[in-house]
Amino acid sequence: MSEWEQFRGPAHIDPLAYRGGLRTEQYPQAPGAAFPDGWCMDEWIVDFEDTPLYEEFLDHAEKGMELTILLSDYHAMRGTGKTTLSIKLARAFDRTDDGLTPEKVTNSPEEFIDAYVQQDKGSGLVFDEAEAGIGARDAMTTVNKEMNEKVSMGRVGEKYAVWNMPDIGQIDKTVRKLAHYWVLVQRRGRARVYELSNDPFRDETYTKPICNIEWGALPESDPVYQRLDQHKWDKLTGEGEEYVPIDEHQERVEKAKDEAEREQRDEFIRAAYGRGLLSQSDLSEVVDLSQGQISRICSDVDPEVTA
Repeated sequence: MSEWEQFRGPAHIDPLAYRGGLRTEQYPQAPGAAFPDGWCMDEWIVDFEDTPLYEEFLDHAEKGMELTILLSDYHAMRGTGKTTLSIKLARAFDRTDDGLTPEKVTNSPEEFIDAYVQQDKGSGLVFDEAEAGIGARDAMTTVNKEMNEKVSMGRVGEKYAVWNMPDIGQIDKTVRKLAHYWVLVQRRGRARVYELSNDPFRDETYTKPICNIEWGALPESDPVYQRLDQHKWDKLTGEGEEYVPIDEHQERVEKAKDEAEREQRDEFIRAAYGRGLLSQSDLSEVVDLSQGQISRICSDVDPEVTA
């Protein structure tokens, strides 16, 4: 049995199980420099379309299935290229005419839920730093419940989502069970891909290594990367705008429209009554309100007396 087949996870976290596998104390590190020779700013080191992971994606797409990928770092470290790899994967998966746009990436669980529901079928999505919004310690929060519900029900939407976090154990186990693949970063520029499967009898998730992937950097001008980078700084500085879920936003818009229409109606009633153009009885018929309501609206109006 190879080192990869024996690998279960580091000792300090609750590891994913491996069917028939043995525990190893040392992670099998990949050889080579931090970035392999020949890497460039905007391409994959090895053509991603030639990897088994891309073949698995095509199989999901042909069957009209969604795809969820978890992406983490073996040492639970930051700055190892997880965001860059997430963008590259989602961009490769996106089958819409617009491709991967800034609106399809976020580090907010509420915005990710909205994107999962609202974005076009065949969209690639990125949930950056997912552990901050749906942590394992917050398993019973409203956000976690809604995330679980929307992603479970949204499978018919054919979304291809990449969630990244430092450590896979940092997100809710129930949400983890929705994932199909786990991308484990070995070092910056290289990762190992595992297929995930669930055992309903033992309540465990099993891993099967399928391939390695290698990637280079993104240009600093990349608009999708810039959006996520700005989101991170907004959170650090506390300058982010208040998030309003799409359904709440629509409710606020409808409420504002109703209030504006009511104000215009009341202004018309007061003006018509105040100038002696219509009596309260006439106004009641015109605007379809009771005479009592008309009387309350006109309570501070002194009608002009027509000679």
